[in-house]
Amino acid sequence: MNVYVQELRFLRKSTLIWNLSLFLSLVLMLLIYPPMMEEGEAFLKVLQSYPPEFLAAFSINFDTFMSFNGFLGYIQLYLLLALCVLAMNLGLSALGKEISGKTADFILTKPITRRRFLTEKILSALTILTLTNLFLGFTTVLMNFLLVKEDRNLKVLLLIYIGGFLIQILFLSFGLFLGILRKRVRFITSLSLSIVFIFYIVSMLSQILKKDFLNYLTPFRYFDFNQIILDSGYEMTYLLLSVVLILFFTALSYLLIQKKEIHG
Repeated sequence: MNVYVQELRFLRKSTLIWNLSLFLSLVLMLLIYPPMMEEGEAFLKVLQSYPPEFLAAFSINFDTFMSFNGFLGYIQLYLLLALCVLAMNLGLSALGKEISGKTADFILTKPITRRRFLTEKILSALTILTLTNLFLGFTTVLMNFLLVKEDRNLKVLLLIYIGGFLIQILFLSFGLFLGILRKRVRFITSLSLSIVFIFYIVSMLSQILKKDFLNYLTPFRYFDFNQIILDSGYEMTYLLLSVVLILFFTALSYLLIQKKEIHG
């Protein structure tokens, strides 16, 4: 049995729906950019009328917002919420789906080790996330060439997408860990939504309260899109922290699945 191929076949329909939904959302939001630039001064005056705390909560920075990458960074934050829910779903369902469906015991009695089973589940999830991000990335580059005639900065655009991808992998590894840790995972999408939005609320609070320690508690602050645009790079502390957490939760998942009692 090839778990990797079976998983991709099982998830192909839902993956197509996710990609189509994200594609339409991305294109429709980017189409707002040209008329916004035409009314740039008036639009900025409207934004300046809002309280600074409101602007901070939604990561609106006047130094970057009116550029294509700045606007992309703003809307990417909301696309990233959906992508992180997808990543959490994939992580939670990797083993939780088999346990809830009472098929885990049957699968693991086949000539396949638990480590290989988990590895193929992880690879299938990474394949889905990679293809989704590549699809959205190519769409963004195409829209960039269609909507922006000059001052293109594809390096920053790439950094934005790589940063978002690392956040998704972190949620995937965390979801994987929780899915194996819990005896039974029910209402996977509801749980994913709850976890992702809790971290997002913490991110908003860190911006409003200006408390740096809160940044370490939410992955959404590890790759600040405004900072990426201004510095054309990442903050190494948060980059290393994200890699360490990904490795930590993945390693724990491998340890737990070896010891976990799984019943059909």
